[in-house]
Amino acid sequence: MKRGKWLISLTVFATLILLLQVGMQQGALAAKKPVVVGFIGSFASDTGRSTLRGAEIAIEEMNAAGGVLGGRPIKFVKADSAEDVTEGIKAYEYLNEKEKVDFIISGSIDDVSLGWFPRMAEYRTPTLDTWTSSILAIEMVRDEYEKYKMYFMNIGCDYALGEVFMQFGKDILAKEMGWKTAVIMQEDTAYAAGVYEWIKDQIAPAAGIKIVDHVVYDVNSVDFSPVYNKIIKTNPDFIYLISSVKSQVPSSQYVKLQVPIPITGINVSAFGMEYWDDTGGMGGGMSTLVPPPSLGMELDPRTQKFLDKYKAKYGNSRPRYPHFNGFNAYYGMYNAMNAAERVGGFK
Repeated sequence: MKRGKWLISLTVFATLILLLQVGMQQGALAAKKPVVVGFIGSFASDTGRSTLRGAEIAIEEMNAAGGVLGGRPIKFVKADSAEDVTEGIKAYEYLNEKEKVDFIISGSIDDVSLGWFPRMAEYRTPTLDTWTSSILAIEMVRDEYEKYKMYFMNIGCDYALGEVFMQFGKDILAKEMGWKTAVIMQEDTAYAAGVYEWIKDQIAPAAGIKIVDHVVYDVNSVDFSPVYNKIIKTNPDFIYLISSVKSQVPSSQYVKLQVPIPITGINVSAFGMEYWDDTGGMGGGMSTLVPPPSLGMELDPRTQKFLDKYKAKYGNSRPRYPHFNGFNAYYGMYNAMNAAERVGGFK
């Protein structure tokens, strides 16, 4: 009996020592000036939430491992862009002026990023875009490097996405399907304009496909019957959709209106697990070019571990599976902090 009590006492003592050590470590971490990381993006969109959550998990892991830059904790602050250019500029200003951030990770759509670009140049805050693929942003960095050198993007640009379609058009649509004419149907955003800019000059010589019409629609459109009726009269072999915002609407109405023309393209909503429910079961006829990693793809062990944490942490809260920019944010946070370690900080 005495031996049992002694073992229990020893176990309790060891547990107390361990808790004390953990508490001392956490106390030492909290005593150091934090590295302030700011998130900018839409709180309400799957796109914004994917970046926010990817960054959040990475930050939790780094803090649990003892922090960064000599044991400093990372403080995570957030600002909602609401997928609006004006609100995005205000959000970027808030992160810098009120939160005094050291680094910003962005889940902004292209138009919003381009909106706060001049403010970034003024604040000189290192900023990583995980969603925006605008070629305009890359060209600004190229043309005025000293002014914009604090900007980073870890996704293929508009032209890269356009080139993927060139190859898809050549090898599958033209060669296998025998399609030779297309109508480009794009949303009125900087992203779609950038992809179209590449496609319009390359698709004929590269894939032998002729663009017979080009339709641009407002992202807030709710009635696509005029758009589809116009396309039907043109009678192309297929429709190529370029849509990154509210893609469920043109998708579901394509089925509802029984448009008799095949459709393919870039449909961001189709990246997510919620797509079928969002379209009321009317997402048929739509294929999409998807940047990896994405739903249904085999993952390496580290990425799978991140995904498991994501599912455990956020459960059925949408998006249940992060868009590719969620993975970009997770690894982007590690890349940014490793770079800061090499140079001794963010300034």
